[in-house]
Amino acid sequence: MTTTPTRLSAHDLADQLAAGEVTVVDVREPMEYASGHISGSLNIPLARLPQADLPHGPLVLVCQSGNRSAKGLSQLLRQGHPHPVADLLGGVPAWQQAGFSVRKLKGAPCP
Repeated sequence: MTTTPTRLSAHDLADQLAAGEVTVVDVREPMEYASGHISGSLNIPLARLPQADLPHGPLVLVCQSGNRSAKGLSQLLRQGHPHPVADLLGGVPAWQQAGFSVRKLKGAPCP
């Protein structure tokens, strides 16, 4: 069990995703998620995270700036989450700035 927060760069996350090592959980609200998210990520807003049925295995939390994902990371660590958990430094914008694409849901508003 991870006891200290782990923060990943976009490139570290991309490597872990390519290896199939992690599940990405986007803790933003559904409208934010719809406007652009990491492909394959799950949308579980931060307010629902403590009671959510999370997938087994390592998780990486993401949000818009890294603030909500850091809060979610702290929550899960305090609850004694049984699997490794990390968050993405700089959120989805850092992911995009590193050259990685996001998926937009049809009909989503433009940011």
